[in-house]
Amino acid sequence: VYIKEDIMSHIGEIEAEMEIEEAIDHEIWLEEQGYHDEEAYALTREEEYADAHSDAELSRRNFQESDEECGKIYTKIRGVTYDNRQAFIKELSAGDLLFLKRETDNPYDENAIAFFNERGDKLGYISKNIARWVAPMIDDNIIISAMVQNITGGSGLNYGVDVLLKIRFN
Repeated sequence: VYIKEDIMSHIGEIEAEMEIEEAIDHEIWLEEQGYHDEEAYALTREEEYADAHSDAELSRRNFQESDEECGKIYTKIRGVTYDNRQAFIKELSAGDLLFLKRETDNPYDENAIAFFNERGDKLGYISKNIARWVAPMIDDNIIISAMVQNITGGSGLNYGVDVLLKIRFN
């Protein structure tokens, strides 16, 4: 049984691991996308952010106001370039709710958790570092909600998805 303090402790550990993982992933992604440095990437993202920011902020506020007290994890969907997932991701918008499904028979990760859109299309996975904490919560019927916060990429680049996970305390 999880109590609020346990969940908040796990979230703290997840956030510390995510900082390291995301810094490494970001450097690799910049190289894959052809950016030579953070400044070139930042100039491209400024325009995208201005357009998406107002819609994402409204969705975020609505999601927070209508929900109970909970823990929050901000993350990215992993594996978005496989199996035509880019076509599904292209159709997403900030504020879209996503569905999580445990894949206990996944040969690569016993804690695998997949993200699905409302039509049931698989979009990718929660990272292994987060899944190892979140999977036991899902298995114990803890309610975890997911919402798209931002779509990144496009304009010739692969799409990515920033997601907010909310873990209910009760």
